Amino acid sequence: MPESTQPPDRRPLVLINFKATREGSGSNAVMLAKQLELAGSTISGYEIILAVQALDIYRVVQVTRLKVFAQHVDPRQYGPYTGSICPFAVREAGACGTLINHTERRLSHAVLEQTVDLAKTAGLQTIVCAASAAEGQAMLALAPDYIGIEPEVAPSAKSSILESAADVVEQAVAAIPRKVLFGGGISTSQEVQQLIVKGASGIMVSSKVVKSSDPRYALESLLCDEKVFPPTKRGS
Repeated sequence: MPESTQPPDRRPLVLINFKATREGSGSNAVMLAKQLELAGSTISGYEIILAVQALDIYRVVQVTRLKVFAQHVDPRQYGPYTGSICPFAVREAGACGTLINHTERRLSHAVLEQTVDLAKTAGLQTIVCAASAAEGQAMLALAPDYIGIEPEVAPSAKSSILESAADVVEQAVAAIPRKVLFGGGISTSQEVQQLIVKGASGIMVSSKVVKSSDPRYALESLLCDEKVFPPTKRGS
């Protein structure tokens, strides 16, 4: 399996997953990307990446200098594969990476291996997701750029990964040094800093930012003390 040709930025990574939300789709995705770029221009020390739907990659790339990732790709070359998300088409649309095996889009190991391999061949950076430290450690054999750990928790759980799965955090930073990201209920700058201090290479967030009435402020307050930035009006 080929190694990535794009070494990861050594700043902590912050991936914002637009998912298939109304707030992160179509023209809303464009507006959201613009707001998050404004936030990024005021914050140093983090690399911000937007994970958008395949349909929105091209339009979002046109309005932001932030890196744009696909939320998923299929292990398909160009060809007669109706409905598939081709990694090469994703790259041509302007994305520079992709999530793979997200908890909402899990793959079998065989398909996962094929997908990572083809995504790399297409020139995409890869973030392979896992539900546990042990699963994440097993993903090291695929040589992705990052491994994203998001433990499966009850839908009603309101606590962050630091509270609900502290043991997973400790195990993962020990087993997956220098390339582990964490997701799951992260909502404060203190939690972000705790994860970075423990050895995380970054975080993955979604609704905290995407569904906020003021996404620019939500991102700024997540990465810095919220007293530093006053709330703004969405679209300003």
